[in-house]
Amino acid sequence: MSKNILTSLLLCLFTSISVGQVKVSDIVFKKKQIDLGAIYQESGVTSCVFEFTNNSTNDFVIRSLEVSCGCTTPHSNKKTYTPGESGKITVNFDPKGIVGKVNKWVQIRGNFSDALDVELTFNAEIKVFAERDKSAYYPGEFGYLLIEKLKLNWENKMNNAVFYDTVRLENDGYADIQLQEFVDLPSFIEPLNFPINLKPHELGMLVLKIDLSLADTIGPLAGSLKINTTDKYFKRKQIDYYLDVKSDYSSLTRRQLKNAPKLILSSDLVDMGTMKSGIVRTKTITITNAGKQPLIFKRIETDCSCAILKPTKKILATDESLEIPVFYDSLFKSGKQYQRKLRYIAMIQ
Repeated sequence: MSKNILTSLLLCLFTSISVGQVKVSDIVFKKKQIDLGAIYQESGVTSCVFEFTNNSTNDFVIRSLEVSCGCTTPHSNKKTYTPGESGKITVNFDPKGIVGKVNKWVQIRGNFSDALDVELTFNAEIKVFAERDKSAYYPGEFGYLLIEKLKLNWENKMNNAVFYDTVRLENDGYADIQLQEFVDLPSFIEPLNFPINLKPHELGMLVLKIDLSLADTIGPLAGSLKINTTDKYFKRKQIDYYLDVKSDYSSLTRRQLKNAPKLILSSDLVDMGTMKSGIVRTKTITITNAGKQPLIFKRIETDCSCAILKPTKKILATDESLEIPVFYDSLFKSGKQYQRKLRYIAMIQ
């Protein structure tokens, strides 16, 4: 009787231990060993990612992650993975104070039925900047997201032009990088394939649509595309652009030219008189539209940021006049000042 009870208890205990476990071979890793290559102390923490899939019919539970030293910090994106589910273990390695070749390990302890743990390893050769070849390329020095072109020169374009441009991208790191959002993106530039996610060593392409009918300006146009990314060390990327927006009036008929808006200035010279350095003075000029169509202000520019025109409206109706204040800041100026585009004169004392 007692023997039968003991046998039943042992059977129940064995069953409770076996149920809900996975075999080591059921947790399939893409890589269990990663070579980080040459890394530099001054570049700071370097990361690598171990990806796996649970091919078991039971849940895979990560109970703990053990490491070889305090320079290595692992974490998983979750603790429990259902059958067929994939996961990642990210390992951050801080090379501070270390020089030479290293080989580090991370042990995964989970609900394995046939082993205590699974071991992952990575190796690297740690150097310092003083040892570098100045002409060589060093991964991660300016981030791991490589951008083919940092300047986009679109040259001369008509003000109603629609065109496209592409920028080649590459993830030269060891973890996924996502291009998440543009900051202060101009209305006339539209990314057509966004957001973008690049796996380690994957190539990608940023496709841009430029519609200058939405720019509402003419003349030189320059700016920067600012992109927030998950690149670990340089999250904000910047691509500069430049173009000159032109208007084509050659196709206008004689009637259209006759009915076009006509700008008349009350004076083409603004005399600010004599003033002390550091004083801001304001005078006005009057603009009249003497044509037969509305006059639209597309752009107002001066030779110097010290002189500013501030019209109170952008469209001037037929036979309408508008007084526009002209501001001049004489800070750090001395002697006679003359600006060509705005055409003002001032004597600074």
